Amino acid sequence: MDGAVDEVSAAVSYRPAHVRDATRADQARLEHLRDRANALTADVRGGPMYLDRHPVAVGDFLGDDPQRRAWLGGLDGAELGFVLGAIATLSSGGQLGVIEAIYVDPRIRGCGVGEALMAAALEWFTSCGCRGAEASALPGSRETKNFFEDHGLKARLLTVYRSLEPGTDPPG
Repeated sequence: MDGAVDEVSAAVSYRPAHVRDATRADQARLEHLRDRANALTADVRGGPMYLDRHPVAVGDFLGDDPQRRAWLGGLDGAELGFVLGAIATLSSGGQLGVIEAIYVDPRIRGCGVGEALMAAALEWFTSCGCRGAEASALPGSRETKNFFEDHGLKARLLTVYRSLEPGTDPPG
C-alpha cells in the first residue's frame, strides 16, 4: 500500500486540509497521484480518448514557467491530492486560468482537500489577472461536474465524438 495512504485513517479526522506549492522534489509523488487519477478517468465514459488526447506531463508544472503551477494537498501531512494550473493567453490578449488536472484520493473526498486545492488555483488565477477559470469534466463523472459547479464553474462547451474504427457501430 502507498506510504501516504497508510495515514488515511488517521488523517480523516476533519482537521483543516493543507495545500502547498509542489516542487521538483515532489515530481514522483505527483506522478503517482496522476497515475491514480488516470486509472479512475480511464473507467469513465470518454476517459480513454480524453487521456490519449490530453496527456499530463507533471514535470511541465514544476519548472520555472510562470504560466504553470502545481500544488499538493492533504490532511495531517498525508498528501493525497493535487491540482495543476496553467495560464492561457486568449486571442483578445486576456488570460484564462485552466485547471489542467485535479485529483483527491476518493477515501478523503468531502474532507476539504479538493476545496483547498481549488481555492489555491483560483486565488493564483485571480492574482495573475485571469478573466476566468475553466476545467474539464467527462460526461460520466457527475461528481467532478458537481465539484466544479460548487466552485462557480458552469458548462459552456460540449465536445462530441464518434469512433471511426472498423467494427464500431455508428448510432442508428
